[in-house]
Amino acid sequence: MWIYALLSALFASLTAIFTKVGMAGVNSNLATAIRSGYFTQTDHPFLLQIDHPKQTTI
Repeated sequence: MWIYALLSALFASLTAIFTKVGMAGVNSNLATAIRSGYFTQTDHPFLLQIDHPKQTTI
């Protein structure tokens, strides 16, 4: 299972590098906003499908 963790870290770092190179002429704050908006829109449907455990109240 540790191989998945290494692959995940590798692809996360490659994504960050390629995104930085692709947005070389863009203000860093704007680039962060664009990346955040993109990942929010693409990951949101998947996050809604996660079955969260119900919280109990004391």
